[in-house]
Amino acid sequence: MRAIVLSLLVVFVAQSQVSYAQEDDALGIALAAKQLESGEYEAAEKTIRRSILKPLEDRAEAYRILGLSLFYQERFLEARAAFLEYLRSEPDAHLDPALVPPEAITLLEDVRARNLAEIEALRPKPKKKRYLLLNLVPGAGQFQNGDSTKGIVIAVGLGSLLTANIATYFWLKNNCDSETRVCGNPDDEGASKARDYQTVNQLAGFAAIGVYAYSIVDGYLGYRAAERAEKNPTRNHMRFGLLPRFGGAQVRWSFDF
Repeated sequence: MRAIVLSLLVVFVAQSQVSYAQEDDALGIALAAKQLESGEYEAAEKTIRRSILKPLEDRAEAYRILGLSLFYQERFLEARAAFLEYLRSEPDAHLDPALVPPEAITLLEDVRARNLAEIEALRPKPKKKRYLLLNLVPGAGQFQNGDSTKGIVIAVGLGSLLTANIATYFWLKNNCDSETRVCGNPDDEGASKARDYQTVNQLAGFAAIGVYAYSIVDGYLGYRAAERAEKNPTRNHMRFGLLPRFGGAQVRWSFDF
């Protein structure tokens, strides 16, 4: 019991620390934004740099403020580096022409143009549409889930089994008595062939049912797994950045999990 209480206390303290850290980050960004609006560019830079040293929830806003504070100080090379981080965090980001001078917008757009391939690669991919009923089509559910090899095997296998089942069915129908199911004399070659065809017909039919059932179950399980993965994507991104500064540079490293 004591161990359980201690574990809950540790979790509570950890959550409280995360909550306080997020509040501190928000306050730091708000203060830097206010300093930027008031023309206190050096103070805004110092404030926001303290926040950037920690993992941030709103990285885009932090680097927007840093980029503008450096721009107003005419430290354009450093402003470029900050704007690149801004665009990495928010690929569709733009500066408001009502709030910033045209030169700042031009600088940001030049950074975007020079690093367009990298920025576009970071753009969130649109959510793929999935259809539950598609799992009823043999192999289609696997293709939808990205298991194309499995989908091909299922489709080809089921097609082969159905072909064997249908072909032997029509041969038996044409060569055997429809009422007695007797195919020629018991001892002649036709009867032996008929028995083989009956075996193939039955085995192919049962196997086709099994493959179809497997296709539905496997497709559904993959469908559910893909939905869970899209709702709760595992974040595991490492970032490394180098921001030039007077007399040196600032190395930034962060890891999201």
